[in-house]
Amino acid sequence: MSTVARELGCDWHTAEKYVLRWEATRLAWADEKEKMLDMAEGVLYKNIRAGDSNDAKWVLSKLGKHRGFGDKLDVEHSGELGVVQIYIPDNGRE
Repeated sequence: MSTVARELGCDWHTAEKYVLRWEATRLAWADEKEKMLDMAEGVLYKNIRAGDSNDAKWVLSKLGKHRGFGDKLDVEHSGELGVVQIYIPDNGRE
């Protein structure tokens, strides 16, 4: 939003109002976000090429799920779930 405000020559809140009101301003804001993503991807590519294992692990956890990588465990259950009762004697005080 700050970039759009700077380009329009207004403050942040005015830029936000313009984004909410006009399609052209909304598209400009969306373009700025896409440029930022492009820059971030460029940094990741550069870092991974340089051997940064933390960035490589992060990319694999987000984009490598189809290859078995990820930061979440997906569990699938196809059977029934039931309740199992276990009797625990109360040391003969029944």
